[in-house]
Amino acid sequence: NIILKNNRALKIQNYGAFSGEFICNGLCSNVTQYVSGILDEYGQTDVQILPGFSGHTIDAYNGNAAGVVINVADLIAIGQNAGTIYIGNGTFTIGTGINDFSHQIFVKDEQVYFLITDIPEDLSMPLISNVWMNGNQVHTDFSDDIDPMFNPDYDWRENSLYIILTRQTNYNVVFGGVLGEYLDGLRNKNPNDKLLSVLDSQMSRDSMRRVLSRAGRTNPINLMRPVVTFNTHDSMLFLPGTAIAPFYMFSNDFDFIGGHVNVGGNIAEHLYGNIGLVGGVMDYSSDYDNVSGVLYGGNLGVQYVDDEYYINTYGVFSYVSFDDVDVFYDDKIFHNPGGIGINFVSDFGLIYKIYENMNLNVIPFVGVRGDYISIVHQNDADVNLRMGAKIEKTDNTDGNKYAIGGKLFAQTDGTIYGAFYVDMLSVVDGVGGGLEIGTVYDDFGMSYKFALGGKIIF
Repeated sequence: NIILKNNRALKIQNYGAFSGEFICNGLCSNVTQYVSGILDEYGQTDVQILPGFSGHTIDAYNGNAAGVVINVADLIAIGQNAGTIYIGNGTFTIGTGINDFSHQIFVKDEQVYFLITDIPEDLSMPLISNVWMNGNQVHTDFSDDIDPMFNPDYDWRENSLYIILTRQTNYNVVFGGVLGEYLDGLRNKNPNDKLLSVLDSQMSRDSMRRVLSRAGRTNPINLMRPVVTFNTHDSMLFLPGTAIAPFYMFSNDFDFIGGHVNVGGNIAEHLYGNIGLVGGVMDYSSDYDNVSGVLYGGNLGVQYVDDEYYINTYGVFSYVSFDDVDVFYDDKIFHNPGGIGINFVSDFGLIYKIYENMNLNVIPFVGVRGDYISIVHQNDADVNLRMGAKIEKTDNTDGNKYAIGGKLFAQTDGTIYGAFYVDMLSVVDGVGGGLEIGTVYDDFGMSYKFALGGKIIF
């Protein structure tokens, strides 16, 4: 132990940790600890805590050695019990996680350099406080370790250092490579692009990558999600005749407008068939994308219905050609891509005749549904179980055939579908018409379909 016994100034500079203590008997304010940041011949630094001291002074400088820097966090850590810290000529690094120093830090020379090495998360809080310059100007700058996606600046206010941060919006700097060129190309084409507006508001690469994964143009498989919803709207009624039905389908994010052509009829006793074509245009508007395309495809199915059993099996194929859009995937840019959507359904149910004289059937069923979508070498497949019920009433009055019914099912992925339809056919004239209203709840929320058409039997 070292005991300070009289009112004399004591100057201490030490390399390595002390094994004893200083006992200053209330005279600690007379002690100044010098810190230069230079290593001694054994590799020990003089940035060391003095055990047992309180209220002493720390005098920090770089010791006139080139390349020597002192970390302010280390300086404050050894000076927590000090009364004052003086900073002289030298370079001092400032990062985040600096403990608050309740006393004053005095800048005593003109060649003091603060080098900022890290950006705090909360920019409303100062990086360091209680710095008194005494008329000197601190030279403040940022190190090369600062992420180039940021344009940082600083502001000394009320003896505190604040960071002012703006995001770099040149994505060739942020991401580089083909992705950076692609995003900068979107800005050249449309400065108000929705995807760029969302990206520009993000403050980390991780959050930007999450946005890119949700956008259709940078994760093209998302452009095909509306096609899954389109195929979920079951349009096969297995009713006799050739039907032409214009339709309109919409949700908050997309809409389809087009038409169905379906040919249905008996294949054998209790066995019905349906074959159809579909065509239309799609507009998809999400938080990140505005794209449009042309959809066309077809469907094919069979249905077996007798007095006891109900079997319903069909498949749908859709192709979408997107217009005037470039998408990015796997470090490549694709112009006006096309994608396919396929789904297959097979249901089995039991028929319960309610009020047999009214030809009213209630058919609870269980089934399986598979979906497949693919675009620019991306593909996704999903298989779900489902269960539901179908209600149908048929009638034949005055030479006219009527069918009215509804269908409801839920899938294991959370998708819910409900529909109502009316169909009428004049047997004598061989003409008729129908109405279909359907709704689907899935990842897009609620979507709705309306179809109104006519039919003819040749």
